[in-house]
Amino acid sequence: MFELKTKKHPSQDKLKEKLDYDSQKGMLYRKSSYDPINDFCISYLGGINSVSGYRSANFKANNYRHSRLVWIYHNGDIPEGMVVDHINHIRHDDRIENLQLLSYSDNCKKQKYAHYKERIEL
Repeated sequence: MFELKTKKHPSQDKLKEKLDYDSQKGMLYRKSSYDPINDFCISYLGGINSVSGYRSANFKANNYRHSRLVWIYHNGDIPEGMVVDHINHIRHDDRIENLQLLSYSDNCKKQKYAHYKERIEL
């Protein structure tokens, strides 16, 4: 059976201490000057990966999906076995109203349905 690996993410308190959220753009930004040891490493978070289409961010030498950090910033920890899903299927649209938690299984079903629907509409 497939086991979903989860990595330890920064806490909601740590994210709110270090970051601000722009609700129109769905972006997290650093509040203060850069501290290379204890801080996020870019001036705004969420560089888009050209291969996957997801935004990412680095914190203390760990790379995280920006959407997961946005979810934690607003709602706290992500329960084990759950993934952050983009409702509108746009992987870099990290506005909180476009994010939802799904089980890994439900997210796979949603992706298969979206792919099937897209093929039928062609």
